[in-house]
Amino acid sequence: MTDSDSPAERIEQAPEEKHTEPISNGRYVYCLVHITDQSEQIAVTGIGDSEITIIEHRDIGAIVHHCEELYDTDDLTQLKQWLLAHQRVVDEANQSYGTPLPIRFDTIFEGGDSSVKRWIESHYDRLQEELSRLKNRSEYRVHLFSVPSKFEKQIKTEDAELQRLQQQQQDSAAGKRFLLEKKYDNRLRELKQDRQSELKEELLENISPLVEEIVEQESQSSLQDDTVPENKERITRVAVLADESQETALGDQLDEFVERDGIEIRFTGPWAPYTFSPELG
Repeated sequence: MTDSDSPAERIEQAPEEKHTEPISNGRYVYCLVHITDQSEQIAVTGIGDSEITIIEHRDIGAIVHHCEELYDTDDLTQLKQWLLAHQRVVDEANQSYGTPLPIRFDTIFEGGDSSVKRWIESHYDRLQEELSRLKNRSEYRVHLFSVPSKFEKQIKTEDAELQRLQQQQQDSAAGKRFLLEKKYDNRLRELKQDRQSELKEELLENISPLVEEIVEQESQSSLQDDTVPENKERITRVAVLADESQETALGDQLDEFVERDGIEIRFTGPWAPYTFSPELG
């Protein structure tokens, strides 16, 4: 019942036309949290400015709002607004209750509060285990980019074969020069790919001691956090689960890693652990 990506990352293309159906005494579930005596109430509203409530069973709470229909639409702008509202509630739960267990967008229980309580009761041990695993941990995302002009310049400076091919082009007639240019371009492309692979492995090796889990993520369009800056190329994108006490050390490690020509890093978070939440039946 949980997603491997944040709700804002579910936008890859316009959805197909959907049809809404009435829901009987529905409860839209955003996330699950661990309840303590010190827990604060969530101050934000939900999708469509819905009032947020919490359904408790023992020390686990479900953050919900009342609803009467599914949130299905063929309007991409509307869907983006819903997804961001969903994420906003989960982020607020993170601040108020500690690390939440995010639930997939548009997860709705019919049958009122009692149906949600029954579900928590039937999955209680698993939910407790997962909330304990994620306690005081957050998701962070690391994007590694190259600046092509600087990146290629560095490669050209370091590779003797490229320099030799470039010199041969200058000394050759048009026909041979064309073949040498192709050979030069192929060589440069291979070296770029090799260098990108090396940087990716180096990045993972450097941050591994500071994090609990790492997941490499495919590039995809999203509302936020995943845009590629102008005149940049993505090398890799990873999500990491880390103890909140390691945030500064992780940022410092990335600062050291990026101190070289042609490389840039985007480091975002903390996020609720969307990528590291389990599938729940």
